[in-house]
Amino acid sequence: MRFTVEPGCGQLTTVSHSGEEAVHVLEGTVEFMVHDAGYTMSKGDSLHFNARQLHSWKNTGKKTASMFWVYTHDDSTDDKWSGE
Repeated sequence: MRFTVEPGCGQLTTVSHSGEEAVHVLEGTVEFMVHDAGYTMSKGDSLHFNARQLHSWKNTGKKTASMFWVYTHDDSTDDKWSGE
């Protein structure tokens, strides 16, 4: 899905869930935290990770960020989205 987010906004608390996530930044600057690693991403950058790891993200730029986002969720488990 295509996703846009205003400066300073995002998933500010850490979450985890089953599945995987892949994100490709189309415009702007976004910072992702996955487990204990930080990734500052801008136009053309991509990231893929196991969503069971605690993760969060935020638009750290001065303009709207746009991303193409793909995620999976294993419906065969009783796993719920959880936050820290």
